[in-house]
Order: sequence, then C-alpha cells, then structure tokens
Amino acid sequence: MSTPPNADGPGNKAGIRARMLQHRAALEPRRCSAHSRALCERLLALPVLRGAACVAGYRAFRGEIDPASALAAAARRGARIALPRMDGAGELTLHAHSPDDSLARNRFGIEEPAVTSAVVSTVDVEVILVPAVAVDPQGHRLGFGRGFYARLLPRLPRARAIAVVHDFQVLEQVPADAHDVPMHAIVSEARTLHVGAT
Repeated sequence: MSTPPNADGPGNKAGIRARMLQHRAALEPRRCSAHSRALCERLLALPVLRGAACVAGYRAFRGEIDPASALAAAARRGARIALPRMDGAGELTLHAHSPDDSLARNRFGIEEPAVTSAVVSTVDVEVILVPAVAVDPQGHRLGFGRGFYARLLPRLPRARAIAVVHDFQVLEQVPADAHDVPMHAIVSEARTLHVGAT
C-alpha cells in the first residue's frame, strides 16, 4: 500500500491529486490495459455485481482504469447498464447504454451518452462503479475536486458504490470532508477491499 503523503502540502487533497494524476499520466498504455483486464476479472467475481439488475459505470479517461469489459459482460447476462451524462447545470444524470450506442464527448473530453438516451432512475441502480484519483481502505475517495460524484451518490439509495482504481492509487489515508460519500468496496487490478458488506 502506498505511503500517505506528508500533511504539509503533498498530503492535502490538491497535493495528492497532483501526484496521483502525474503517476497515472506516466503509465504506459500497455500496462494500463493489463491493469484494466485484471480489474474486470476481479469485478466480475463480486457477487454483488453478478446479481445486479442495473449497473452504473463510466467511460475511462486519461489513464483511468477501464471497467468497460466488465460492463459489457454484465450487459450480456441481461443487466441494464447506465453511464453518466453531465447536464446543463453541471450535474451528473444516468442514462441507459448498450455497446452499440454512440457516445459524444462533453466539455471535459469525456465520452457520455447522447442527450436523447433514456434516463435511468436513481432508485434502479444497484451497483455503481466510481472512478477515483485516490482512495483509502476506509472507503474515503478523492476525485477531481468538482464534486460530481459527491452530489450523485446520495441520490442512489440502493446502490453499492465500488471505487475502481489502479493499485498505486490506494493510499493508507485520504483526507475526507463531511460531505464526502464513502465507498462500500475498492477494487484494483491487484486486490479487492471490502469497506462494508457487499
């Protein structure tokens, strides 16, 4: 497990974020792909994912570990798949997605469903795969700092939140604020950490 940065700069959220994003950007595409394959095998071994009727995921961006093959496998067994879309107010909404559906890039360059795609009710989502910049074994998650998932997750009353990351993004401790929503589990290419019952 990575050593937590010092609290005098690198240990604050901005310092951790900068260090993790630099590390992720330096990751070779071949290694990123290998991590993603191993991650998806671990995800598909989770009973909570195998039994979910509706799974929300995301499109990998700039070296994020990619859950696409796990989402495709869930779709093949009949699960409904949802991906986030940013609305005009900058909030995330979830929309139905099939492998053949086209995607468009938003203002950050992230692929998302078309505006015409069906909205998925927040009460239907049973599992959500959440990207992170860093995470710790207590389930504290550090994102990009814009609060998109911090605002989305409380609106998913049934969902088990699973942070999916490269293993180097799992730190001993991540600073947490009162409004941060903890993860139920953390999955990397190397391990699965259960924060709560999954």
